[in-house]
Amino acid sequence: MEETAKIEKALIEIPFGLIEYTAFFQNPIVRAFSPPTELIEVLFSALKPHGFLIDGVETKNTTKVSDYTVEFRRTAPEITFSVTPGKLVVSANNLSWDDKKQFLEIVGSGTDALFETARVKFESQSLILAMHVQLKNKPRQEITAPLLSPAA
Repeated sequence: MEETAKIEKALIEIPFGLIEYTAFFQNPIVRAFSPPTELIEVLFSALKPHGFLIDGVETKNTTKVSDYTVEFRRTAPEITFSVTPGKLVVSANNLSWDDKKQFLEIVGSGTDALFETARVKFESQSLILAMHVQLKNKPRQEITAPLLSPAA
């Protein structure tokens, strides 16, 4: 007879979480930054229905072309949509599960606008999720002990 492992759940709290989506372009979109007015207008039109305001738009123009940046920020929840000649980065702090649909809509609307205005193609994409997890009803050692080797 096969034994099944008993799974004990631990109560947790997540006081901080970060999700970051990055898409690297096949070719840099330098022309879109010379000047970036059309890029800003198209992206702002796409992001405005999702709570982005013109006060949250910043440009960073440096002597290094790869550091040129157009950034759109909003609060509640805190989301940043940032475009450089080589990549797109969308990040959000402390999203709840209720915010996931809105985050995906923002990524979709923004990338559609980027495809339209700069005709970008993605070479690669990544998604990072970071969470600070606090255990509420069990000591950390009890949870992490099975993960450690006695020989370590």
